[in-house]
Amino acid sequence: MPAEKGKSFEQDVAEVVGMLAIDHPRRAVVKCHPRLPLQSGETKVPDFLLMIDLPHERSYYVIECQDRVKNSKGILMKIQYVRSKSWWKTFVFVYRDSVAPEVKRSLEAEGVMVYSLQEFKSWIGKIDSVLKLTAPRPIGSNPFPSTNLAGLEKGLPEASNSFIEPIRSFPSFFDGEKKDRAILSDPPEKWRR
Repeated sequence: MPAEKGKSFEQDVAEVVGMLAIDHPRRAVVKCHPRLPLQSGETKVPDFLLMIDLPHERSYYVIECQDRVKNSKGILMKIQYVRSKSWWKTFVFVYRDSVAPEVKRSLEAEGVMVYSLQEFKSWIGKIDSVLKLTAPRPIGSNPFPSTNLAGLEKGLPEASNSFIEPIRSFPSFFDGEKKDRAILSDPPEKWRR
């Protein structure tokens, strides 16, 4: 019975990450039960591996699920072992409803992201929003559809919007004695040579 309960919960998590992968092919990749090679020659098999490809970085998340009334610290030892023997460093621990406070505290102290299923859905929703906002646009398309780019090139006033505003006056810190000096403040005395 506990194995069936765990598989059912794993299926619930798979649906959440699976929808992200379906909505963003090539930018969100999910592998179920991936074999992670360790430096010692061993392999460990977590529940999921999630790869998120953003314009500025590629992030990998090793996801472990546990649906037990009594959570074991074995999951923490597995995460610590994988971290020490591989380059996989970012772990997410997902539980259904509750987790023992000492287990949650231990996982968070190790830098593991600990989420209930509802919190995990919210986190994945935020990733979905970021992927939508950073989706590649066709070449030649206008990134700001409300901006009249043709008018902007000619300098017409109707072309400006909230994204592009001309500077009409300089801030007051340009006035006064320090007009010729850099805007940055002088370094503290102890930093000077």
